[in-house]
Amino acid sequence: MKIRKVFIDCGAWTGDSIKAFKKFYKGFEIYGFECEPRLTKELTKLSEKLDFKFINKAVWINNKPINLYPGQGDLTQSSSLHKSKRKYIDKKNPVKVEAIDLSKWIIKNFNKEDYIICKMNIEGAEYKILPKMLKDGSIDYIDRLYMSWHWSKVKEFTKQQHESIVEAVAKRTTLLRWLFVEGEKEDVF
Repeated sequence: MKIRKVFIDCGAWTGDSIKAFKKFYKGFEIYGFECEPRLTKELTKLSEKLDFKFINKAVWINNKPINLYPGQGDLTQSSSLHKSKRKYIDKKNPVKVEAIDLSKWIIKNFNKEDYIICKMNIEGAEYKILPKMLKDGSIDYIDRLYMSWHWSKVKEFTKQQHESIVEAVAKRTTLLRWLFVEGEKEDVF
């Protein structure tokens, strides 16, 4: 069996993390998930230019459409699936987006022997997705998980819940802090 090398970018935004990843890693299949409608055209073009699979869906815990609360103003204000995000979202005008059950998608498409690097910058959705991945074992497919955590931005999650999830995930995979600046060293939790 051939071992695949895979990068899964959850919250691809404008493709910056994919661009940075491609500078440091070669020979990886790359999948970029992004559901923000204002980025669809740009990411479609970029996926053709940089040769990655753009999946225009929100990573989530099921395959049902879900409300996305758009970032206010320009695209530097991140959208969220959580209406309880404290700042910068338009709570009055949600957009219905397609969602994908990330853990089922991973289990269906890959083997535990594959080498998978995953990055999550998903504005609080990690606190629903990661417990599901821990429960169904899909977290065990991930060799390195780069995270941007958002517990302090989403009212429904406490620091204690955050710390509990971080601890549980760190026991099952290599957990690293995602650094936005290209070329920075990785930061282990």
